[in-house]
Amino acid sequence: MSKPTAAFIGTPARILGLVLLALALAGCGNLLASRSPAAVTYVLRPAFVVANDAEPDTPRAAQGSAVVVQLATVGVSPGYAGADILVTRPDRRLDVFAASRWPDELPRVVGDLALAALKTSGRLQAFDATMPIAATHTLRLDVRRFDAEYAVEGTRPTIHVVIDAVLARRRDREVIARFSSAAEVEATENRLAVIVAAFEKAVGEALLATTRQTEIALESIPARHQDATPTP
Repeated sequence: MSKPTAAFIGTPARILGLVLLALALAGCGNLLASRSPAAVTYVLRPAFVVANDAEPDTPRAAQGSAVVVQLATVGVSPGYAGADILVTRPDRRLDVFAASRWPDELPRVVGDLALAALKTSGRLQAFDATMPIAATHTLRLDVRRFDAEYAVEGTRPTIHVVIDAVLARRRDREVIARFSSAAEVEATENRLAVIVAAFEKAVGEALLATTRQTEIALESIPARHQDATPTP
């Protein structure tokens, strides 16, 4: 009779021992995870962003009448929607730089920068998609590339930024123009901070080109078809 009693008493003890062991292993796992480096967040601030921040109240729209453009939510190619800083390896594999990220998902990052670039124009007024304004035109941007490409692993990468744009009239949704802006900037060193600086230059060039092409498209439209609204 003593053997069944011993087995009955021993079974909970063994279960308790297994539970304690599992908790100890989980604690070790947390300790190991805590040793992983925290992701560093990198901010892109092209020159036109700095200028806008320095003079937030300076009106940039032309006097008399201005085209009011509403920037739609930015689209991105597959694989580009997150906040990771992307890299294309020599074997064409899309990868990420470890422990590094943008401050937000790429559509939001590019959208904010695009709005700042559009505000440098003296030809138009620009607002984002959340603003309840009576826009005359809409601008849709799609990011096709936003990555650092290595031709040879370990060398200096080249930053590629490619942005497609569709400008349409708001009233009847007629497409006025389609165009693309692209920039390639080679990083001066194979260090992440320098690579991010190359990203900053490339996206700045691409978005300023987008702004200029938007202005050219609007200038090519006869005034009676522009739906321009008076500036206050």
